[in-house]
Amino acid sequence: SLENDVELLDDQEDAEIDTTEVKDTKVSERVIESVLTVNISPQSRLMTSPGTTAMIYFEVTNLRYTTLFMNFQAVDEHRFLRTINPPQANLGPGQTLVVTVVLQIPPTVEVGLRDRVTFTANGIVNVVQSVYVTVSSATSTQDSSAPWMYWTYGSRCEWRSSPGNCAGHVWSVEVSAQDWETGVLRIQSQPRGLLYRNQFTAGTRDPVLATYSASCCQPRVTITAFDLANNQKSISLDVRDIWLSEAAIAAVVLGCILLIILIVLLIFLCRWCYQRKRASRDLPVYRTERTRMEQR
Repeated sequence: SLENDVELLDDQEDAEIDTTEVKDTKVSERVIESVLTVNISPQSRLMTSPGTTAMIYFEVTNLRYTTLFMNFQAVDEHRFLRTINPPQANLGPGQTLVVTVVLQIPPTVEVGLRDRVTFTANGIVNVVQSVYVTVSSATSTQDSSAPWMYWTYGSRCEWRSSPGNCAGHVWSVEVSAQDWETGVLRIQSQPRGLLYRNQFTAGTRDPVLATYSASCCQPRVTITAFDLANNQKSISLDVRDIWLSEAAIAAVVLGCILLIILIVLLIFLCRWCYQRKRASRDLPVYRTERTRMEQR
């Protein structure tokens, strides 16, 4: 009957929605890998003067779906380290814990010294993050420039970004950040999902590489890079926006140049044809005696 057919169609639609939600959940599980991440808070005091205290805040995040028991350790090159708190903790699923490392800078230290601090989170998963603490003075040159950022899409959601067909598909973007003055502190994304591609020491002046991946059902992201002076640079991306790669931009530029050359050639040919026609009109006409007699 008609009522039975309608009920059957409703059941099929509910089943399709449930399947879509399951696919999207599986994609999210693959996108946000089950790892432990360590980042350095922008509130950390990484540029300090002789005779003062440096505070480093390490943000340890458990991206797994299970609780992790972690031990925390820290060492530095010049033995300025005094305390680490807490030394150990349980991290629940999705929990972020701030571990504080304190360094006491002697008053006799020369300005310009860089102390490399290495922080380690030990457990089922071990993560190491290093950072430079720089001894500066009040008259030191201040860094007021934001980090430089470059990005390119690794994969996109061509024709797959609508709510009806986005499930089961993933997009990604590759990010590079660099700061030539105080160095890059960290790169973060909102929503979460950015992972570093290379091991780096916070404060490095070399490029820092990272990758962000997400389901095509989550097409937007804001990525921010910080330097040691807490300057920041943010980019907001939407994978649905029209975006041209370097090769595509080069092809468009080349096409425009060829079009301009073609227009110039057409103008030159039109002018040449016009001048030729005008010259043929201005040629003198010579008449013979016989022609004059026939005209009479």
